[in-house]
Amino acid sequence: MKRVVTNNYKAAPAGVDLGKAVKAAEKSEKAAAKAAKKAEKGRAS
Repeated sequence: MKRVVTNNYKAAPAGVDLGKAVKAAEKSEKAAAKAAKKAEKGRAS
């Protein structure tokens, strides 16, 4: 997951607002973390 985010961030053209790219990366990482936690809970119970 992280690798994909990093690749997209690096591939973004210089003209793109970096702040937006960083926020999008953080959002997707948080979503991935949430999904992982849900999967762990499902396995535990």
